[in-house]
Amino acid sequence: SQGVCVRLFGCVRRMGLAVALASVVVGAAWAAQPSDKSIAALLGVTQSEQLMEDMSARMAQSMHQSMMGMFQNQKLNARQMEVLDSMSREMGVLVRDEMSWEVQRPQIVKIYQSVFTQKEVDAQIAFYRSAAGQSMVKKMPQVTEQSMALMQDRMKIMMPRFQALAEKAAAQVQELKSDPAPAAP
Repeated sequence: SQGVCVRLFGCVRRMGLAVALASVVVGAAWAAQPSDKSIAALLGVTQSEQLMEDMSARMAQSMHQSMMGMFQNQKLNARQMEVLDSMSREMGVLVRDEMSWEVQRPQIVKIYQSVFTQKEVDAQIAFYRSAAGQSMVKKMPQVTEQSMALMQDRMKIMMPRFQALAEKAAAQVQELKSDPAPAAP
């Protein structure tokens, strides 16, 4: 009977350990995902809605400037300008609608929940509530704007090279049309 008790106790102890371990794993997984409320606090303290609106406006403006740049060497009449202005306004509305906070917020919350733990979100909230965090929030739009300008300048430099590469590839493809080699599978 003592042997049975020892084996039974060993079984119970292993089951208890398994239950305790499962509780820790489940608890850690539960604790890992931040709450909607904490993510809302983080998005609020980082002024994410305003940043998204500003970004959408800059994107619409950049698209307008790019479109107008395509026609800069052409003399356009008033009717042609009306068409381009109308298209630019429609594109701006499309960007504002699709990039609106109401549309983007649910996806942003899911992304934050899949990437950050509750502990990390709490730490970010504490940081962004600090003077250094608020300074970062206020200055990041300038950093972003200057970074975008830098990238646009680099793209202007690269565009002729991209165009030359595309033309070279197109010429090679055209040359190979008369090549009797079998097509790739």
